[in-house]
Amino acid sequence: MKKLLFVVLSLIISVVDIKAQASEGDAFVIPKIGANYSNFLNRSSSYKPGFTGGLGIEYFINKKLAWDTEMYFTHQGAHDVMYYPENANYDYSLNLLNLDFLLKYYPITALKQHFSLYTGFHTGYIVYARANYQDIKDDIKAGQYGIPVGATIEFGKLIIDARYIYSFRKIAGSEDSKTKQIIGDATLNSFWLTFGYKIQIF
Repeated sequence: MKKLLFVVLSLIISVVDIKAQASEGDAFVIPKIGANYSNFLNRSSSYKPGFTGGLGIEYFINKKLAWDTEMYFTHQGAHDVMYYPENANYDYSLNLLNLDFLLKYYPITALKQHFSLYTGFHTGYIVYARANYQDIKDDIKAGQYGIPVGATIEFGKLIIDARYIYSFRKIAGSEDSKTKQIIGDATLNSFWLTFGYKIQIF
């Protein structure tokens, strides 16, 4: 029993223990998984919960600044988009491949609970698009661009990441499409919460 307790404690320490601060040239791979809540800006709608999962590579320029490149798959969209001519609600489901380029700032480096603030440039590509289960891929602009703003807190090798992403490209493409008539100039708006595990590679 004592041996089992020792093994369990050793595993916990191996997960939580990490050096107090990263140094210039350190690099980490960070798999992440979590959820997002998205809706449409410039068009009345309800938030839609969805899956978020991906991988980041973080490189420390110095002790306080790091460059982070991240790739994610997300399921996003919006609920309850009202289309008055039909007196009907539309539900939008979008699957995206996302690539984010982030600059992270670590204001406090003396604590084991690292904290960072970040912003950068967000890109997304819509690979799947449905409105009430109807394919609308041809009616939308697949490429999305925006600005992410967020923060992370680390407990050893475990990391919690919360971010807001504002996309400034309109979703609807063709002016004559029904999608344009329903959502108008809507853009995608989302909040992400993910949990990751930091693995040092350099």
